[in-house]
Amino acid sequence: MKKYIMVALSIIPMLSFGQITLSDSAHHTVITAYAGILAGPKVLTRDAKTTAFYALRVGGTITYSPAKWLSVFGLGAGETAQTDTTTPFALFGIKVFPCKGITVTMGKIASPMTELRPLPTTSGGQFEPWTLAQIPGSALGGKITFSPSKSFSIVGGGFYRGGNTSIELGMGFSHVQIAGYYMNKTKIFGGAVQMSFRYLSTTIMYNGDQNAGMLNVIEIPKTHGLSLYSDVGFNANNQKMIRGEWGLFTTFSIRYVKALIGAGYCEETKSVKGYVFMHI
Repeated sequence: MKKYIMVALSIIPMLSFGQITLSDSAHHTVITAYAGILAGPKVLTRDAKTTAFYALRVGGTITYSPAKWLSVFGLGAGETAQTDTTTPFALFGIKVFPCKGITVTMGKIASPMTELRPLPTTSGGQFEPWTLAQIPGSALGGKITFSPSKSFSIVGGGFYRGGNTSIELGMGFSHVQIAGYYMNKTKIFGGAVQMSFRYLSTTIMYNGDQNAGMLNVIEIPKTHGLSLYSDVGFNANNQKMIRGEWGLFTTFSIRYVKALIGAGYCEETKSVKGYVFMHI
């Protein structure tokens, strides 16, 4: 099932995260909850053979802030699919605010590279495209963020990644976010840049596996949310396309439920895929 999620289109710029947020000022606690189901058919173009997939994900986050200079946060979620497999997601960390504009974060957390990916307990996290999925995920370590204004920030940190360590840096502007990493043991590097505007969102990435990808989502003006998407990837060694999907989708909401319906053509599987996505 994970394969289907990786090849899904990006809805991050066009679809709100859809979490339910609850706060308790007396106990200095904020809780978010998320639930979503993603399903659809896949039809092979060579023989019209049809299969289907689904993924159900539930989870949430807790943030406890006993003092203005300290907060403790955790994220827990799980996803089950038609293959009877369950995928867990978990984060746990501490944030310290020593002075205005500076945040120190430690634990199993999102690294500067991971900040270019959506949280697992959001609609964008459940419906993650191939290009974003190639960006390194959360890891054990620490980072320091300097945010002198709402439109600019810079972050750097070090992380342990399964027998290797990474040095990571990131920078964010009003509409652009950039991050890069270097693996100390294997001597490989990678990076990504993400640009978001009113009708266009683009992410370009390169990783240590010699894979490069580009994701584009274009909202068509005056169409009530109809958008086009393109998710492509290439291997730098053999210069072959390893990822290619193009299609369209639209989003809408009724009360507390947000939804997406769309379709696209996937080159690597030579299939037409449909997407039905509902979440709160």
